[in-house]
Amino acid sequence: MFEGAFAVQRQVLSLKAFYISIPFGILVGLVLLANNIRDIDYDSRQGIKTIGILLGSKRSFFLYGGLILAAYLYVIGTVLVGILSPWGLLLLLSLPKAIHLLKRFMEKIPEAADAITAQLNTIFGLLLIVALILNRTVPL
Repeated sequence: MFEGAFAVQRQVLSLKAFYISIPFGILVGLVLLANNIRDIDYDSRQGIKTIGILLGSKRSFFLYGGLILAAYLYVIGTVLVGILSPWGLLLLLSLPKAIHLLKRFMEKIPEAADAITAQLNTIFGLLLIVALILNRTVPL
């Protein structure tokens, strides 16, 4: 998504744009995984095979949590290696939402699991945009 938008605007591919897009892409995928986890019972009765069914509820939840963790660790890593400026650490402001989401999923998978996950994605994405703008306007 990021790489395509960058290529259209700049007429060139960029590894930096690709690297920056990875944690956001992980969170986009989590929306689908949340939907799979929520629908395990229904999908299994219908004979539908999803990652949620193949892994089961518990392992699917661990995958979900692991991917959230991976997205945040990736952001920290990209700041440490200089792909993102220190402004990229602003993305950590979305961490409380992620923690709240995981706690809620541990209690019971909500009916709106995919929509709630998309809210995290939106907050993360907006913070990424702010970090990229600040990087260009207020260099550290």
